[in-house]
Amino acid sequence: MTSSRLGLTLLLASAVVRGVFVPNLHQACMRCLCVAASGCNLNRGCDDGYCGPFTLSRLYWLDAGQPVLPEDNPAREQSFENCAQDYDCAKRVVRAYMSKFKQDCNEDGSVNCDDFAMIHYNGGYKCGTNLTNEFGRKYFNCRPTFVEVMQPIEDVDDACLECLCLDRTGCNINRGCERGLCGPFAIPSMYWVEGGRKVITRDDPANEGAFERCAQDQFCAAETVRGYYRKYGKVAVNGPEMCRDLAEKYIYGPFYSGGVQDNRIENILRCYSQGRG
Repeated sequence: MTSSRLGLTLLLASAVVRGVFVPNLHQACMRCLCVAASGCNLNRGCDDGYCGPFTLSRLYWLDAGQPVLPEDNPAREQSFENCAQDYDCAKRVVRAYMSKFKQDCNEDGSVNCDDFAMIHYNGGYKCGTNLTNEFGRKYFNCRPTFVEVMQPIEDVDDACLECLCLDRTGCNINRGCERGLCGPFAIPSMYWVEGGRKVITRDDPANEGAFERCAQDQFCAAETVRGYYRKYGKVAVNGPEMCRDLAEKYIYGPFYSGGVQDNRIENILRCYSQGRG
């Protein structure tokens, strides 16, 4: 076997170990499916049999192969509900479902996020109905563009990070934890997880207190903010637009879509423009 073919084999094996790979079901697409389903409400329970941020049904879960949380069992009562209400587990359900049913629902010659949205709402067995409802409105407002998906996101620059830090706590590097918000950026534990579970030198994310130690270290905390934006950011190039997007997502969450006037965000941008001037 040639080295190039061996490399491809290893890559495919890695993809199988990490989870189902579905072309074009990228992070931006997954985010918009979640937004369309529930506004991506990560605290959503079950309502009329539809559970979690992706509003999954038990039949959807069964068709996806019954993914469950680590060390859970599909036969256990509530295993579906617990998975559907966990964002990462729910994403695995969606990926598995799309892997099974991927098809060109709108007959435009390609299978992309528009088709996945139709499959998610209509079901995989008959997905051709156009999305002219509220789900469709929310999806198309969020709908990822080719540029957004393909262009790598630059790291947030220091000037924007400094202004965010000043807004949060006055950039108090001696700040501990208050009401679950830690360090100079006032980072909550879930933000740290979504930011890549960064740690200080010689620490381990699994160690007790790893989150608090990182959040209270200005450099580790800054890398957490950068990691979070690499995951959820929509603006690829540094500048005022990226800084606004970062501030909005930091204050309102990763699935915020704009429309709220907030003096805090304007103050961050004013600070940013002065720092770069």
